[in-house]
Amino acid sequence: MIDSTVSLNPPNNLHTKVPLKNFQSPAVFTSTNRITCRLHKFRNLKIRATAMRKESEQQPSFGDTLLNNTRKRQVIDAATTSLSNCLSETNLHLTVPALKSKSRGKVRDIYDSEDYLVLVTTDRQSAFDRVLASIPFKGQV
Repeated sequence: MIDSTVSLNPPNNLHTKVPLKNFQSPAVFTSTNRITCRLHKFRNLKIRATAMRKESEQQPSFGDTLLNNTRKRQVIDAATTSLSNCLSETNLHLTVPALKSKSRGKVRDIYDSEDYLVLVTTDRQSAFDRVLASIPFKGQV
């Protein structure tokens, strides 16, 4: 490796090793994090830190965490109480008598009058409304 020139802020090399032992059984999983720092000034000095979970502490499984989460209940309650403020469809033709026909769509409703069209759009977007490069075969049936 090429030695760097002396500067005010010498580069630091940080190596992180995180072994995944007993990954299939999360309750038995003991995390061991090893961080090794090699400073440019002190080539022979190594600093290592290791942290392990006590065997008496039991980590809940991923499924238990999803099912017994208090935050999940708060989010569901907030979504349920806000449903009354949401519109499922616009009924503009009931309040404006000049509008004759209505075409209902997923993102927009179109009301037809003889002289003009009224477009009522929502902020809902589908994958067809956006350029999404990360979705392969988007729109194919």
